[in-house]
Amino acid sequence: MGCLVTSEIFGDPPWTEKNAQFLLTHRSQVEKHLKETKDDVWLCSFVSILVDAKSHIGGNKSPMTTKEVEVLFERVLQFKRELELSLCADKENR
Repeated sequence: MGCLVTSEIFGDPPWTEKNAQFLLTHRSQVEKHLKETKDDVWLCSFVSILVDAKSHIGGNKSPMTTKEVEVLFERVLQFKRELELSLCADKENR
């Protein structure tokens, strides 16, 4: 299921014929999981970073400037720091 949801987020086809068949018969479940991801702040932030990088790598945008690479890298580091803080807070609250 995770592979199919990921493929749908990025607009990629299913990775295997088995996944393609599963998607045909379980489309509603995949769409349900997609809708649930919009409420996940961490996941949305990470997907935003990846989509931006993918658009440059895939040639949909001009090559990244040094500054754009630095900004993208800083976004990844900020995401990592925030995620670590969140995980530590969750662990302390258990």
